[in-house]
Amino acid sequence: MAEEYPYRLIVDGNWSQAAGKNIKNKLQIYFQSKKKSNGGDCDVEYDDKDSTRAIVGFRNPEIRKQVLEKTSHELSVDNETVKLKVTLPEQAESKVRLPNEENEKLKEAISDEESSEPQCMLAVVENIGDNISRDVLIMMVENISNLADGEDFTVELISEINKAVVSFRDGRGILHFLEKCRTHGRFCQHKLTAKHLGPTKSIIVEDLPTNINEDMICLYFERPQNGGGQVEKVTLLVEEQSAIVDFLDHKVAESVKEKTHVIQKTTVKVYLYYYCLGTALYGKDRPQWKMPDAFVENIDEHVFKFLQKNASHIDLISKEMADHFCGIDFSNPAVNIAPSSQLQHHKQTKDVNSWEKKASDTFLKIMSQYKSFKNHVDHSAWNIAKEKVINDLPTSVILLPELDKNMIILAGVAENVDKIQEIMVSAMTEATRIIEREKNSVMEKVAMTTPVYYLLKCDGFEERSTMQYPDLKLNFMPKEKCLNICGLSTEVYATKSQVLEKIMILKKKAIELDMFIVQYLTKADNNLLFHKMFTSKGIHAAYEISQGVLNLTSSDEVALSAAERQVRNTLGVRNTNADDYNVIQKKECIQLMDGLCRELNSENVTVSFQFYEKQLFIAGENKSVEQVYEKLYDFINRNTHIQENIVVKSSAIVDFIKVRKADTWRKNINLQEVIIDFDVRMRRPSISLAGPKFYVQDAKKVLQNLIQNIYLECLTIKKAGAKKCFQKEEKLYYSTVLRDYNCVVMLQEKEAILDEDDNITQPQVKVCLPSGVTIAVCKADICSLPVDAVVNASNEDLQHIGGLAGALLEAAGPELQKMCDQLLMGKKLNPGDVVITKAGKLPCKYVIHAVGPRWSMFSNSEKAIFLLQKAVKTSLKIAEDHHLKSIAIPAISSGIFGFPLDLCAKTIVKAVHEQCEMLAEDRTLKQIYLVNNDDKTVTAMSTALKNRHPNKIIRANPRVSSSEKRVSGKAPVGEKLESMQTKEGLMISLIKGNIEEAATDVIVNSIDVDLELSKGAVSQAILKAAGSKLQTLIQKEASSNLKTGDIVKTEACALSCRLVFHAISPYWNNGQNNSQEILQTLIKTCLTEAENEQCSSVTLPAIGTGNLGFPRPLVASIMIKEAISFSRREKSMHLRDVHFIVHSSDSQSIQAFTTEFKNSQHLVNKPTVKQSGTPPKGNADFIGHVFLPNLGVYQMTIGPINLEVLTGDITKETTDAIVNSSNDDFTLKSGVSKAILDQAGPMVERECQMLATQTQNGLIVTKSGNLQCTYIIHLAGRKDASGIKEMVKQSLQQCEHLSYHQCPSLPWELPQILFQRTGMT
Repeated sequence: MAEEYPYRLIVDGNWSQAAGKNIKNKLQIYFQSKKKSNGGDCDVEYDDKDSTRAIVGFRNPEIRKQVLEKTSHELSVDNETVKLKVTLPEQAESKVRLPNEENEKLKEAISDEESSEPQCMLAVVENIGDNISRDVLIMMVENISNLADGEDFTVELISEINKAVVSFRDGRGILHFLEKCRTHGRFCQHKLTAKHLGPTKSIIVEDLPTNINEDMICLYFERPQNGGGQVEKVTLLVEEQSAIVDFLDHKVAESVKEKTHVIQKTTVKVYLYYYCLGTALYGKDRPQWKMPDAFVENIDEHVFKFLQKNASHIDLISKEMADHFCGIDFSNPAVNIAPSSQLQHHKQTKDVNSWEKKASDTFLKIMSQYKSFKNHVDHSAWNIAKEKVINDLPTSVILLPELDKNMIILAGVAENVDKIQEIMVSAMTEATRIIEREKNSVMEKVAMTTPVYYLLKCDGFEERSTMQYPDLKLNFMPKEKCLNICGLSTEVYATKSQVLEKIMILKKKAIELDMFIVQYLTKADNNLLFHKMFTSKGIHAAYEISQGVLNLTSSDEVALSAAERQVRNTLGVRNTNADDYNVIQKKECIQLMDGLCRELNSENVTVSFQFYEKQLFIAGENKSVEQVYEKLYDFINRNTHIQENIVVKSSAIVDFIKVRKADTWRKNINLQEVIIDFDVRMRRPSISLAGPKFYVQDAKKVLQNLIQNIYLECLTIKKAGAKKCFQKEEKLYYSTVLRDYNCVVMLQEKEAILDEDDNITQPQVKVCLPSGVTIAVCKADICSLPVDAVVNASNEDLQHIGGLAGALLEAAGPELQKMCDQLLMGKKLNPGDVVITKAGKLPCKYVIHAVGPRWSMFSNSEKAIFLLQKAVKTSLKIAEDHHLKSIAIPAISSGIFGFPLDLCAKTIVKAVHEQCEMLAEDRTLKQIYLVNNDDKTVTAMSTALKNRHPNKIIRANPRVSSSEKRVSGKAPVGEKLESMQTKEGLMISLIKGNIEEAATDVIVNSIDVDLELSKGAVSQAILKAAGSKLQTLIQKEASSNLKTGDIVKTEACALSCRLVFHAISPYWNNGQNNSQEILQTLIKTCLTEAENEQCSSVTLPAIGTGNLGFPRPLVASIMIKEAISFSRREKSMHLRDVHFIVHSSDSQSIQAFTTEFKNSQHLVNKPTVKQSGTPPKGNADFIGHVFLPNLGVYQMTIGPINLEVLTGDITKETTDAIVNSSNDDFTLKSGVSKAILDQAGPMVERECQMLATQTQNGLIVTKSGNLQCTYIIHLAGRKDASGIKEMVKQSLQQCEHLSYHQCPSLPWELPQILFQRTGMT
């Protein structure tokens, strides 16, 4: 049976002798089990019951390979687990030599053969790799056996099984070869093995006749004359036209081989066949095994495209063909099929010969699973059906349109192609029907807004129309604001008629809302909001947002009014200060806001957040807004810890508040939350507050109110000995005055009295960079500068012992040293390092501690320069990171650190310049002061700054004391016509004169966008006085993208001012293109820039009154009100005088400005031109006294209301509202009413007519039209006193309802009659 199971394995195990009786059966069962051993059909040889080795043979080499790949084999024998060791026979032979008995048997066999007729002795060489050719093998056998090829042995290489058979002429040669090969280096290096090949009892007969059978072959080879003998078995191989004959005696097989055989007149070939080799030995006649040739199979080109787009299908086909020893190339529709390398190792010759047919059949069977379908289509129909087909298209089918051939092709898996084919045919049929309908269809557009469409939709209009006309198409276009109706003409026109009827009955109303509510509405889900506000409340209305206005739409007035009430009741906005960014950026605050958003906006956006001008605005549904506001407001105010310093003029004020007003501030300040420090130092007296923002702000208001009500008088002691005398009895004077007069008297040095205008010393040199940053060199005490941060020249330990650091510590208090110690925690800083702390009691917000280099520690000056630059740049970067606007820097390292002064100044200026260039465009840091207190250092810094920026130096004005400012001010060139001073101290004056002669710090010039100074009277006059260089400067300084409303700043050249602001002014164009807003912004920008340039005065012409076409009263109103608003808003530290200059020939502008000055006196608290003295102080009565602030103007107070009677044109008034006394239908066109309606324009008249038809109680409110006010209140006139009284009451109530902050102007003549009748003329 060894020939039937040629693929053998050696099995070793440690089973006992007792178990040896049954071990063969157990091994047979184990190795036949695929599950247990990965095995299969096998035969077990185990004859010696005492041996622990058995041989297992397999029919298939693959099964043997699988058994070897299993890592461990175990067998249960007599309740014991026996581990089996499985090896190849050659491996076992390489480790264990043949026993002497086997050697003896081999020798006996050889001797028996030699004693008989001469026969070849055969040896099998196994494991021959592809790299070993027949010639190499022959040479290796020659070297081992010392025999010659051809004479002593022959070699037959069987490449398909990686074996060779060596035939030796005598037995001694094979015995010598088998012994020597086991130790031969080259033989073992290639892992070759050799063993004896015994005689075989089988032959293979080839080239048999086609009609032969097994019996005929058996009978033929049993004939003695044919050399035959008794036949055991015949195996007929029909496909190969051969047969294997097995004899009972091997000598018969050898005898048959030596003869020539003819069967049925056909000469056949006979060779010895070895089952253990799976082949016959042919000798020189052995056929050369050859790989079959590749062949080509053509497939459908569309199926080929599908496979190219779906590589996974190619992988599946390739895998299935690989099982048939095929490699597939799908590079084109002519698919190339080639034999794979696995076929070379396949040992079945019949499979090799039939490979091409099997491969072709298998491939065609696989490709039958794919197909393509071509469908001729119409372009228009396909465009309609395409979406349906594509939506149903699976991944196993692709669509290949060839519209140029009017064809759509489907390709893919055949089953799915058939399904899509049915869908496509059905869709194309439906599309054809639709096209036929569209040919007869028409389309009509109905203009409507989104709210109108929403109302129609809620009313069920679409459902009714679709139910009535199923094929009718209704498509609303929000951007185009129209409804498209498409269908047959009868359907379309009937539907359009219904739509227009619905629209005709709709009514609209505009509501102005807060801009943050409008922003919220853009984020919210309008459908849900519609339902919540209107639908759920039974209100049939809708809304849309246009230009910041909410437009309501409904079918009736009742619903419209209900919708408005619902909007105002549902939506709201709240805001809270958010100027402390550290608190807002806290993790807890972010988590709080995120949590509120998740909680309140889970289903719909009910609230939104918006930061605007350092405030947090919360808009949305009132309930959510209030909930968020309450939580955020409480968090911000309780987590924002601030420190406020209230600087006062004298220590006497601090002492007086601390002692005499203690009951007041203790009662009104929460001392558990606020820490108050009364600092009575002579250098900088102040009151410091620290704690949560909410409590600190309240405390600050309390103390500021106390300070404002305290009167301070400073007396200069000039007599000799008076000072000493006072000092001697100071306690007595103090207590006596305090007891008798409730006053505090203290002795102070003159310079200790702080003036509110003396905060920052006039700069010696100043540079304005193009980026907007100002660098100035000042001689001042850095401890008293009201900047956002000061830089401290500190040591490595931040121990503020002496010098500048000591002075800062003294001014800031011990808290500064404590903060530094906590920051370092025993560590040290290195030169160039910078840290930041709070400022303690200093007037600034922060102290930036910069460690400069010690000059003596660096032999290389470049290293010291680098570290100084690093300290300066880092200080500026930290200031920018903290959103600071101003910083003061001393001469770091120039003192005891020994840095050469000139080099120090040059290095600091260079570092400041380079860092400013690196800052982002949206920088906050705008003012950098290089501050020192000694002349030598100031001179060095000034020189360095001048050398660094020779072309950007702005000359400093001579220093004017604050007392001189109050006395003289900036003397205007020309005649002063009017003036007034705001409560903040800004002097606003009207000057008649020439603008080119103005001597203020800044002159404002009005120019066009082309920057030509030769246009316009003002520009020409300024150009003539300044010289042609001014035109060159403006072209140089201007940027490339200038627009209306921008300004260009230049030097003054030959003018008497310091700077010229060239304002690019708009044209009036009857108020179109927001020209009025641009002019307002332009005036505001000029005033703000003058303050930023630290200018004390500015002169502006009547911008826009010339060629630009603005109405003169409007210009006067805008300019004066912007100046007053600037004073209230900015609280300027520098700008003190604003001059409006008008040429003497422009009488109309003079009149307009004069009138506006008089009309604006009530907006300021300090009118400077008085005809009848000042108004009396009055008393506690509700109605005050009448007084005359100006000629022809009468004023009095009624409670909190200021009542003013004056002459003038009511159509020129700029109050929030004016009152028009009209008739019952508000169409009166006579008297004052005619003047108001004519000036307001036809739009106001139409609005009056429309509102008159609605329900009203003798009062309507309209827009102002062309007037300068905001609204017009129209009243139905009355002639009786009670009626007139009711009219006045209604107008005031309406103003209160609309939250106007100014009372309306009343144009009636009837009140005068009323006064005459009561005797009060």
